[in-house]
Amino acid sequence: MPRATLGVIGLGNMGRGIARNIARARFQTAIWDIRPQALRAFAGKRGVTVSEPAEMARRCAVIFFVVPGSSEIDTTLRGRKGILAHARQGLVLYDLTTSHPAQTVRLAQRAAAEGVAYLDAGMSGGATGADAGTLTLMIGGDARAFRLGVDGFGQHQVDFNPAGR
Repeated sequence: MPRATLGVIGLGNMGRGIARNIARARFQTAIWDIRPQALRAFAGKRGVTVSEPAEMARRCAVIFFVVPGSSEIDTTLRGRKGILAHARQGLVLYDLTTSHPAQTVRLAQRAAAEGVAYLDAGMSGGATGADAGTLTLMIGGDARAFRLGVDGFGQHQVDFNPAGR
């Protein structure tokens, strides 16, 4: 049975290592970044494809946001080309950003209204941990939505309080 396709949006200092480790764990990996040079770093990598967010929403079981914050996630979720307009059944979103708690609650509520799970996952370990695959994640959200895709890039400490709290 083929492994799930996992997506990573944001390939900066943290996202680059996360995406590499997901691919090393032999998941099909979809990547996106607004900077073309960040995408070029993955050229020719086996099992890695460049996919815009709407395409990720159709293909991926899980999408990890590794962008600066809540406003970038909000922009990616919205509109006809946004993730929520194209989300497949059972899609799970992980917010790995430095997010604002009140905005995270609103994003999680908006995702839930569209049938999409939203997990808030603070990270510890920095870029070194992302590269080494040893990040610690503190995850909040609906326990039923938890997917073990995070095993590809880190350890996890699960605290299933509501997202943003």
